[in-house]
Amino acid sequence: MDDHISAVCKSAHYHIRAMRHICPAITEDMAKTVAIALVRARLDYANSVLFGMSSTNIASLQHVQNATTRVVVWGSRRRTTNSSTLLKQLHWLPIEWRMKFKIACLTYKTLATTQPDYLYSALKQYVACRSKRFSDSNLLLVPVSAHVLVLVVLLQLLPLSGIPFLWTFVVVLL
Repeated sequence: MDDHISAVCKSAHYHIRAMRHICPAITEDMAKTVAIALVRARLDYANSVLFGMSSTNIASLQHVQNATTRVVVWGSRRRTTNSSTLLKQLHWLPIEWRMKFKIACLTYKTLATTQPDYLYSALKQYVACRSKRFSDSNLLLVPVSAHVLVLVVLLQLLPLSGIPFLWTFVVVLL
């Protein structure tokens, strides 16, 4: 896993260095499009498989994303603003949250369409042995290991908001 992360970081840093040369000649929107095509595509490729990896590997990928934001925002804001603020301005999620969001989207699409069959058959509905406050929620039981169960809770938000669902990951230790 570490070899894969280092190869992704090396490739992404190569493209970031190349982007630094062209960013003064293009607009911020064009730089954002190029960054998404070259760097973020490498960071997002199969990142749901990388969920649960070590914090060192996540930090390496986050460092690449922070460097990408600093290249995209090449003006005066870059020097005076920290990376998390720049990520918010660009509407980019941090790496760990991107992984969680991708898993939540895959789970929702699988439940809504029952496709693909191999994923739908792997999802098990959680049934509480007694009445709890989550008894009317859509809960999924996903065994990660012998000692840990991950409950994926689907909570409906207010109908006024633009986001129809909020996925909450609750880890329950046995």
